[in-house]
Amino acid sequence: MNAKRLVSLLVLVVLIFTSCGAKESKGAYSNESLKYLPQLIPYRAGEYWGYCNKDKHIIVQPKYSEAYLLSEGLAAVNLNGKWGYIDEKGNTVIQPKFGMAGNFHEGLAYVSIGNKYGYIDAKGKLVINPMFDSAWDFHNGIAMVSMNIPKVGTKYGYIDKTGKYIVEPKFDYGYDFNGSFAVVMSGWKQGVINKYGKIIVPTKYDQVFIVENTLGLFAVRSGDKYGLFDAKGKMVLSIKYDYIGNFVDGLAPTGLNGKWGYINTKGQVAIPFTFDGAEDFHEGLASVSVKGNYGYIDEKGRFIIKPAYKCSYMFSEGLAAVQDKSGKWGYINKSGTVVIKPVYDEANNFSEGLAYVKAGGTQKFIDKNGNTAFVIPASFDKLGYVISYPYFVNGLITVVLPQGAGVSKTIGYMDGRGTQYWEEKK
Repeated sequence: MNAKRLVSLLVLVVLIFTSCGAKESKGAYSNESLKYLPQLIPYRAGEYWGYCNKDKHIIVQPKYSEAYLLSEGLAAVNLNGKWGYIDEKGNTVIQPKFGMAGNFHEGLAYVSIGNKYGYIDAKGKLVINPMFDSAWDFHNGIAMVSMNIPKVGTKYGYIDKTGKYIVEPKFDYGYDFNGSFAVVMSGWKQGVINKYGKIIVPTKYDQVFIVENTLGLFAVRSGDKYGLFDAKGKMVLSIKYDYIGNFVDGLAPTGLNGKWGYINTKGQVAIPFTFDGAEDFHEGLASVSVKGNYGYIDEKGRFIIKPAYKCSYMFSEGLAAVQDKSGKWGYINKSGTVVIKPVYDEANNFSEGLAYVKAGGTQKFIDKNGNTAFVIPASFDKLGYVISYPYFVNGLITVVLPQGAGVSKTIGYMDGRGTQYWEEKK
């Protein structure tokens, strides 16, 4: 997360659903998502934020201009322009005194004093002195930082938890570590470094993807073709492929000359290139297409669900959204049995027991039996509110108001019952 946030704006992840009054299922709604709710939920009353429990009982009176979700037992709050932290009981444990503050990750959080960033521990002690111009969260013991170097510009590097540089600021941009590796940029070209700061893949490719973060495998794109490198910097596959996807259970979807199959972590063909399209494996199955029809194969390449659908998504929580020949969406289980009838115009994957669907002008979340959990209020459209991300995370979804330029203002949070944890000023 970029430390230079001047207001509580979240990067808007627009609801995008690929489309290649719904009928209701009978039965009680399963409230599986509620078990994920945090102890404290940010609650907005007018322009001020406080915290409540899942029953909307106020624990911390609204007095903050900004209030984050709990992370590692602490939540960052902004009081009169200064940031501090409260604990799970709503007690102030780190006094508001910082210009900026991030969430705790791996025991540390970035904060700013003056115009420089450093890191504190959960007791508020500065463990890395403010010396950076920007700072990001720690991932696998390493955090990205930036420095504005005179006559050079902003350069990015990486530090460990003592503040020691793993990589001096020399890159034009970088990304968080994924496992023991991170993608970095020189100019507009990308490469890969390891946790010791060694360049594994030189920064000369149009794009680089960490497609396996344990062994270390990296798909590189040059023009419209892809190749594959390993953790030693050896080219495993030459740059001639249409695409190389993520490795899941040792297999990655790969395109070559218009046909798709799967390779193993040695770059060998594990499932022949006989498909017209292929996706990553999820829960032991992968969506593939043959002559415009979609079905699912297992990790040996055998069809478990024959190609019979116009479009299909990955399996999540035991179910997959599929589009029938009429263009309607429903859900099947891993045996291919329809468990939620195809009556929706749009559908998405399940997360924490709920999935977003749309039928006509009605948007809502349903449970795994097809029962309505809650309907997204029609007033959201008039107000310009959108769901920032169509999946539940820790029992909540975030409602935002787009502000333009890729940013948005947080309106509040909703749970799996449709409870709105905010109220407008009367």
